[in-house]
Amino acid sequence: SMAAYADTEGGFLMLKRMPDGAVWTKRIDVDPELGRAVSWSEREPGGGLGQITAHRDDPEDRYDPRTRPWFQVAETAEGLRWTDVYVFFTDKAPGVTAAVAHRVDGELAGVVAVDVSLAEFSRFLAGLEVSERGEAYLVDSQGRLVATPRPDELLVEERTEDGSTLALR
Repeated sequence: SMAAYADTEGGFLMLKRMPDGAVWTKRIDVDPELGRAVSWSEREPGGGLGQITAHRDDPEDRYDPRTRPWFQVAETAEGLRWTDVYVFFTDKAPGVTAAVAHRVDGELAGVVAVDVSLAEFSRFLAGLEVSERGEAYLVDSQGRLVATPRPDELLVEERTEDGSTLALR
């Protein structure tokens, strides 16, 4: 669903493939003197990196990658880590993230992350050929169902004013 890098100052670069095949890039630049700047760029399906078809600045965006589960799970860990299921900031959809710390001389410089939505996991499972009467499921380390070929049976979602919380079945 998404690939990203965030540094320890809050700088951020995200590449996200949209349902129509376009690729959106979100960039957060943090400068001690100039402040914070957030921008979005779009590339049409099949377009190269330099073929930007739309661009907009978003001064109201307050996203801080350092507060997100994927950054926090990786910043103190060694090696690749997976988050628990959480709600993605941009899509407001549930998923999991694989994240790994980027260290320079042993110090945290940033985190690299790749998101996988539960809908994508479920589509993948629905396409698997198992046995005639079998089905494939994905469960987390606590034994909770995370993905199934029938995703409508998967989640109960509660929305609050400041975001979303999830309860897995």
